[in-house]
Amino acid sequence: MLVDLIIAVLWSLSPFGEAKVGIPYGMLSGLNIYLVFIACFLANCLVFPMMMFFLEKINRYFLRWVFYKKSAIFVARRAKTGSGAQIQRFGFGVSFYSL
Repeated sequence: MLVDLIIAVLWSLSPFGEAKVGIPYGMLSGLNIYLVFIACFLANCLVFPMMMFFLEKINRYFLRWVFYKKSAIFVARRAKTGSGAQIQRFGFGVSFYSL
């Protein structure tokens, strides 16, 4: 039972499965539906903070390289200038829609 719950939570943490695979896996394993939902939901909520933590660490490491730093600055400037007209036209809703 615990192994199946851990596997369902790991499916919910993975970018391939998320809750679309974790919850059905737990249900098909015969676990309590409420326990599976709560565990997989909490695991799915942890995906974004974990991703931001690791992206920050990786970005800090890669910024030591000149090519990566120039590329990152170029992309950031281009995103800021390119999105300005769209935000003026459609409002801030377009920034939330593109997430």
